[in-house]
Amino acid sequence: MTIGPAKRIVFLHGVGGSGDSIHPLAQQLDLAFEAHCPDGPQAFDMGAGRQWFSVNGVTETNRPARVTEALPAFMSLYPN
Repeated sequence: MTIGPAKRIVFLHGVGGSGDSIHPLAQQLDLAFEAHCPDGPQAFDMGAGRQWFSVNGVTETNRPARVTEALPAFMSLYPN
């Protein structure tokens, strides 16, 4: 018997937030999916909390590169 891929939804917190800060939203929605609320991999470099990438000096020009650089750390959370 083959089991299909897991159905999950991933909630990403904002800059300076945490997975715990967004988890109540996931619970409130009462989804039929497995909800994940991971922490950003980096300490927020401008205060408390976590970040997916630094927004210090971010511009519309350099934002895509920062997101691209952050992608491997995010993908390592969900290898399959």
